[in-house]
Amino acid sequence: MFFFISLGLSLGLLLLSLIFRIAGKLRLGIPLLYVLVVSFGFPGWASKNELLANGILGVLLGIVLISWVVTLIRKIRDWRADRQMTRSLEVQLAFACQNGAQDISVEMYDGQPVVIYQ
Repeated sequence: MFFFISLGLSLGLLLLSLIFRIAGKLRLGIPLLYVLVVSFGFPGWASKNELLANGILGVLLGIVLISWVVTLIRKIRDWRADRQMTRSLEVQLAFACQNGAQDISVEMYDGQPVVIYQ
C-alpha cells in the first residue's frame, strides 16, 4: 500500500514539475502560480471577489501576451537583418567573382560583412 502511495505522490510531483517547466518556457509561471495560490490559499476571498480575482488573472495573462508579441517582433526584425546581411554578402561576393578575384576573404566591420579581394 505504501508503495502505491509513494508512486502516486512521485508521479504527481513529476507532473507538477513538468507543468511548471512548460509554463516557465511559455512565460506562464507567474499566472499559474497566482491561480494556485488563490485557488488553494484563499478560496473564500476568490469566491467573494470573483471579478477582481479574474481581473488580476486577465492582467497577468495580458502581460504575458504582450511579452510574446514583443518577442515575435524582435525575432522578425532579427530575421530580416540576417536576411539583408546575407543578401549584401552575396552581392559583394558576386561582384568580386565578376571582377576575377582570386584571393577572397570576408571580414566584419561594424557588424556588417565586407568582402576583401585582390
